[in-house]
Parts: sequence; C-alpha cells; structure tokens
Amino acid sequence: MKKALNFFAGTALLLSVGLFGCLKEDPAKQLEVDWNKTGIVSGKILYVNDVSGTPPYKYEAPRAQDVALRAIVAYSDFVDGAGGVYQIPNDKITYDPATGVFTVEVPTGDKGGEVEIMMSDFVGTRLEPNPELPTQSVRKDGYWALTPNIKLEVNPGQTTVGAYKRLTFTEQPNVGSQTF
Repeated sequence: MKKALNFFAGTALLLSVGLFGCLKEDPAKQLEVDWNKTGIVSGKILYVNDVSGTPPYKYEAPRAQDVALRAIVAYSDFVDGAGGVYQIPNDKITYDPATGVFTVEVPTGDKGGEVEIMMSDFVGTRLEPNPELPTQSVRKDGYWALTPNIKLEVNPGQTTVGAYKRLTFTEQPNVGSQTF
C-alpha cells in the first residue's frame, strides 16, 4: 500500500510540475529589427552567354525570372549578444535585369556588420565554339551559378558598392527544365 501511495504521490508531483511549469512566461523575447539603422550594399551580377566568337566577350545581365537573391546578416551585427542569422525580407532586395545591378537594405545597428548574398542556380545554355566546324557555334545545356556567395561589409547610413560577380557555367547535357 505504501508503494502505491508513493507512486501516486510521485506521479501527482511530476504532473503538477509539468503543468505549472508551462504557466511560466518564456524568458526569450523576439528579436526586432530597427529599420532606422541600416546600410545599403550594391553590386552587379553578369554572365557571358556567348563564348563562340573572339574576345572580348559581351557581358549580359541575367533575366529577372532567373535571379532569386537571398541575403542574410548575423543577428549579433545589430542586436548585442544575439546568435543566429537573420534573412533579409525580399522587399528589401532589388534587382534590375536591364543592368544586372542589385541593392540590399541591411540592418546594421550602430557598429555595422557583414551581409552574405546568395543566388539560386538556374538552368540555361551557352554558345561555345564548335571544334569540328570553326565557323559555327554549339549550344551547351547546363546551369549558371553564383559561386562563391558575395560577402560585403556594411556600415550604418552608408552605401557599399563593390560586388561585381560573373556567374559560372557548368555544362550538364540534357539538363532540360531541372531546377537546382
């Protein structure tokens, strides 16, 4: 009988701790972004779609539907003592397909920080010289990638211009409509 009583008392104690433990307020608070303390980074993304002729090759900007930019910044850059990374919302990132220029508004806090800009790979083609018929070109299937990611220092109230990146092409025959 004593064992059964101890069992029920222990179970009741564990249940009460569990139930009442949930009533405590969570000490973690949501991190908020102060969009009044920001910096701007800007750059250009270009690629050479036709390498069949003689250099210098013509650089072009990727089409808007091919460009999916994402930018992250460390929380500690704008919230003291915070960990992890913050993904900058899409409405703070712009891209102009006519020029290849992008801009990102970055929360900085008082001390500035570093932003990392990434782009999704996209399927495409490139014209290359035909080794068998030098007067003709060959269309190669593959995908375009931004490698490595762009990392830029950003300071509050300033615009940082500096990322001029050329996309790299990786041939992959019969790539079709795959997305990477």
